[in-house]
Amino acid sequence: MVSVNVDLHFHSSYAGGTGSLSLEDFSKYAPLKGIHLVGTGDVQFIPWRKTLEEKLIELEDNNEGLFGLKTDLNEEKRIKFLLQTEIIFTTALKGTKKRKQSHTLILFPDYESVDRFYHLAENWGSKLEKMARPFILCKSPQDVGEKLESIKNISSLIEIIPAHVLTPDGVFGSNHKLNWLEEFYGEGVNFINIIETGLSADPKLLSLIPEFDNLTFLSNSDAHSASIQRIGREFTALNVSNDNYSYKDIIHSLRNNKVDFTAEFMPSEGRYFLTGHKRTTKGHEKNKFCRFSPKYSPGKNICPICNKELTEGALSRAIHIGKAQGEERLMEDYPHNRNFFHFIPLIETIAFGKKIKNPNSKSVIKTYMQIVNNNEINNESNLWQLSTTKLLNILLKEVEKNVLDAIVSVRSGNFSYRPGYDGIYGELVIGSKIDYLNIKEVDLGN
Repeated sequence: MVSVNVDLHFHSSYAGGTGSLSLEDFSKYAPLKGIHLVGTGDVQFIPWRKTLEEKLIELEDNNEGLFGLKTDLNEEKRIKFLLQTEIIFTTALKGTKKRKQSHTLILFPDYESVDRFYHLAENWGSKLEKMARPFILCKSPQDVGEKLESIKNISSLIEIIPAHVLTPDGVFGSNHKLNWLEEFYGEGVNFINIIETGLSADPKLLSLIPEFDNLTFLSNSDAHSASIQRIGREFTALNVSNDNYSYKDIIHSLRNNKVDFTAEFMPSEGRYFLTGHKRTTKGHEKNKFCRFSPKYSPGKNICPICNKELTEGALSRAIHIGKAQGEERLMEDYPHNRNFFHFIPLIETIAFGKKIKNPNSKSVIKTYMQIVNNNEINNESNLWQLSTTKLLNILLKEVEKNVLDAIVSVRSGNFSYRPGYDGIYGELVIGSKIDYLNIKEVDLGN
């Protein structure tokens, strides 16, 4: 059995809110991060599909359903690609005016399955020719379930995965206030084996939700650019039978929860961890903002500054959903049956140690390459799994003291964030811990 590091949620440059993305960049940077298999993103979007067919070739020797760059001749370090997209399902619900939506990953075993999905979605009225991340409009949760069944009927190897489930537009996000997967997916819940954790949640936080107990947790970067700090900023180590694995082997491991570990953002770094309103919220004068841990959230979740509803954070949502499902679980009761660790992308850790704001500066990149090219490290994933003692022995003469101190602090878990909220990323603090369960901030901008 071998461990394969996968990052299966990406986008192309055609999707909204993305930077420059190329297959060559993935091939260049993923090996540095220790990632072996990545998603293609947006495989159903015709312009990107043409690029994929032009530049990728299906691999042989039991790698059926996986692809590699035609120009990448280094079979030992060649990055594999898996056909993948993200679709936004929306549906009306009785008693609500606003339509609910769920961002959903779909993994495909071959181009034929993609083509059949394309024709299905086209018949449903989806504007596939205009949007790389398209919407599929449904009449009801029953209709969502029927559409998922139609997709699954294309191939038993297609996998449907609710994405970043606790962010505002995830199925359990603050924009929807749903408490059960069935409320959105109808009988389509029978096709859901896997949940994507998202950047504002980790297995410990998601363990507050009983419905997830028997599902696989998958962590992905959801990268909108192919920069070093974005690729592999979250990933999953899957246990597969051997190095010569296929798409089918990957799906088998996912469905059967054969996860060695997931590598996670600390949830408080995520943009929607705590409840609050950012400074630029309409109605907030003079740079005012507020953020709250669940026990300090105002009554009815109303902002004390603008008197409008606050953006509810992932932590608060998870606690609420757990109660709605009949169990009031505590974070400290995490069952520890899912292995994971928190980390910071190495390039950001180096920048912090050097006190440089731009992690892509020449000085930071030079130190990064010096570290990952060390024969005892080889890539970033390996680095974060070394003991602090071994890290010190390897890097003591390689990097400056402030950088080494930052790396060792991250490896030992001695870091935290001033928590993210309402679309604002958390602010990194290395060398101390922030108690995110006891935050009550109302900054009136004075």
